[in-house]
Amino acid sequence: MAGLAAARSLLEAGISNIAILEAQNRAGGRVFSLPIKMINPQEGLYLKHIELGAQWIHGEDNPVFRFSDQKNLLSSVNSDEGQGPYLRPNGSEIPTAIVHEVSGIIGTLLEKCEAFINMADCVPVSVGDYLQNEFQMYLESCDDPPNVRQDKEDLFNWHKRYLVIDNSCDNINCLSAKAWGHYQFTGGQDYINLKNGYSSLINSLTDEFPEDILKLNSPVLLIDWSKYHSIDHLNIDDKTIFNENSNQNYKRCESNYSDIGCLCNKGFSVVLTCKDNVQYHTDHVIVTSSIGFLKQNFKSFF
Repeated sequence: MAGLAAARSLLEAGISNIAILEAQNRAGGRVFSLPIKMINPQEGLYLKHIELGAQWIHGEDNPVFRFSDQKNLLSSVNSDEGQGPYLRPNGSEIPTAIVHEVSGIIGTLLEKCEAFINMADCVPVSVGDYLQNEFQMYLESCDDPPNVRQDKEDLFNWHKRYLVIDNSCDNINCLSAKAWGHYQFTGGQDYINLKNGYSSLINSLTDEFPEDILKLNSPVLLIDWSKYHSIDHLNIDDKTIFNENSNQNYKRCESNYSDIGCLCNKGFSVVLTCKDNVQYHTDHVIVTSSIGFLKQNFKSFF
């Protein structure tokens, strides 16, 4: 989605000689809504969308919400998380009062975590360490019978697992307590749905693009920018710095900008090689691959 947003910004600025090289057979990256046919006695046959990737728009003060609102993509039904009954391993329900008490404690502790960003000393190592220590002190301060204490410990473990999912981490001991306050809420509802699935946002974006800009099934195997300058003697950090300062260090090649998508070399500075040895020659490249992909492939990708 970052690549599509970048392309949209370029087009809005009047730069139309661009190509979007998408490795998959669809646009959108991890945004993928799967339509499922459903039958309702009153409504008959209708489509329901199951999100296999991104699911919600978080908050309203952001470009994704504004674009979706402009295109009338938003659902009137908002969602929430962590609602409903909490069951013990034997299937019995934990009392709502205990659920709300533990949820309130966790919420308060996470709010306190936001203050660590402005502290120089006495900052916990991780969110996980902080929650574990503080919740243990909370349990010790309570005069609960063993069964209630067990319920609270089970709920605490549930919240830890939820935080792992919500923050896409291996465990919450990997989450920096000092950096926790960097996250900014953007106002409005936290879990905003799109009425025809998140992929409707991708479709609305790509519908605005000129024909033939988006090239599906075009995984980039190699980005060769060595024509800028001979950089074989530099290490990877030097290459990165050199590339960031390219406008100051390199002389631009004379190019026919209207031929950015051509498969012939007309003096462009960067060569992208896709599958089947298809090549694109250009002066500028925006890479929006995932961090995971770059970690695995950066040595062979550039």
